[in-house]
Amino acid sequence: MTFAAYVAGRRFDGHGWESAALTPFTLRSGREPRAADEMVVEAASGFSAGARVPVLTAAGTKIYLVTGVTSQNLPSQDTLFFARGPAPRRPAGAGQRDRRLPQGGRVRGAEGRGR
Repeated sequence: MTFAAYVAGRRFDGHGWESAALTPFTLRSGREPRAADEMVVEAASGFSAGARVPVLTAAGTKIYLVTGVTSQNLPSQDTLFFARGPAPRRPAGAGQRDRRLPQGGRVRGAEGRGR
């Protein structure tokens, strides 16, 4: 399942780490996310392993530790991978994009000030 995730107003497609095996992404540095507050970012994100990043999803804003960076980036989408299970997913509508969050522009909630 893909879900919307925002970092400082920039939209990313969020995925569970288990789906990385179905994509061209491999780790350039770091390791896979193992805990509920960990994520892997794609190379073009500008983040490096060890960064703590506020991420806004339909579940709210949470700080994640970047545990890895991919070797690849896809020009058609910005991607974040979260640990299996506790990824911030919307329970209803499995297999659908989360359309409750804005599709563009600045998202103030990414900085923790509400939507």
